[in-house]
Amino acid sequence: MRLFKSLEALLFTGEQIKDYGVISDEYHGPARTQTSLLLCRQHGKYIIVLRHKSTAAFAFDLKYTTLSLSCFSKFKEIETDILARMAKEE
Repeated sequence: MRLFKSLEALLFTGEQIKDYGVISDEYHGPARTQTSLLLCRQHGKYIIVLRHKSTAAFAFDLKYTTLSLSCFSKFKEIETDILARMAKEE
């Protein structure tokens, strides 16, 4: 397992600063998909990595999505909009 983590850091994520754990856990029949959120440092810059891991009886899939920290201002905008819409409905 240690070897896999080292290869993961070298090839995909860079230095892992913090693992925020599983943020989504879904089942699609016999398959399971988990999405985890990681804060990493790659080439001297902080990045957010979404790690999507899918498992089934005879299959395994691992995908990475990299986001820059600048996208969090957009996420904050989205959160504010959603909360305002939810408050109107109540």
